[in-house]
Amino acid sequence: MKINIQTTLIALFFLLASLWGYGYFLASEDLKEGLSIGEAGFTHKVLNPLSALGYKYHLNNSKRWQNYLKYVECKKFQQDIHEGLYTYY
Repeated sequence: MKINIQTTLIALFFLLASLWGYGYFLASEDLKEGLSIGEAGFTHKVLNPLSALGYKYHLNNSKRWQNYLKYVECKKFQQDIHEGLYTYY
């Protein structure tokens, strides 16, 4: 059996696509189960670089995740204001 360059390139393409797809799938599953910012950061760091790209792509294009990030940012801002009002120097 002779393996030519075209077969090798096709196999390489499917391997790389499956790695990227794994990250995308993992982000989808994490969002279904509920995902915190810490979990997302840890998962992104432990994935291989190509899977991390798929993971990040899915999170960046998810309305639910973007709304959650805005909510956390607003809560942090409110907390900072509240602490500033009731801190005595």
